[in-house]
Amino acid sequence: PKLNLALSSGNLSLSWIMPSTNYSLLQNSSLTPTTWNTVSDTPTLNLKNLRNEVTLPATNSQGFFRLQKP
Repeated sequence: PKLNLALSSGNLSLSWIMPSTNYSLLQNSSLTPTTWNTVSDTPTLNLKNLRNEVTLPATNSQGFFRLQKP
């Protein structure tokens, strides 16, 4: 699924549509790492739009995110 990003009030909101298969949200500071780190924040299901949502504090550092099937 497509990963949506939005910046609001100093926070980065990430969301994706709730599919039948669970996905893990991964993060890294480079697009070519050997390993990606799982974001420890648990996604919240928004029942109004059927999207998983995670809100993280925005930083001034570079970061990349992706979804991965377990």
